[in-house]
Amino acid sequence: MTIAFTDLQNEDNPRSGMLFDDPLRLRTLLAELASRREAGACQFTHDNGSGLIVGVSPSLGFVQYTTGDAMPPYLMATAASAVSARQDMEFAIADTMTPIAGKYLIPIELIAKVVEDFLVTGQRSAAVSWVEFE
Repeated sequence: MTIAFTDLQNEDNPRSGMLFDDPLRLRTLLAELASRREAGACQFTHDNGSGLIVGVSPSLGFVQYTTGDAMPPYLMATAASAVSARQDMEFAIADTMTPIAGKYLIPIELIAKVVEDFLVTGQRSAAVSWVEFE
């Protein structure tokens, strides 16, 4: 199984369009993205057509799952621990700062697990709960 990477903020990212089939290389990519000065977003598309939009910053991010037909419902990952008290955060997507509600923010380590699971299965990870985007 493979997933294709697209950087949604930096069109010039040389890795945009690359295919990933190795969890270790995927974790390395996520760590590099998280080390950017500003929070940004990327997309991973699985062989089966389903996708994840992933926001990354050094400590927090978000994950949105879409089916292969890209039709609603759009599902957002949430952590088991209470995160609703977190403040909203903005992520750069196509040079636009996009606010994400604090209730959708999860630790970067958990994001890596969710993306890894997606690579292996092409489905939503069981490591998080999924709620319809409001």
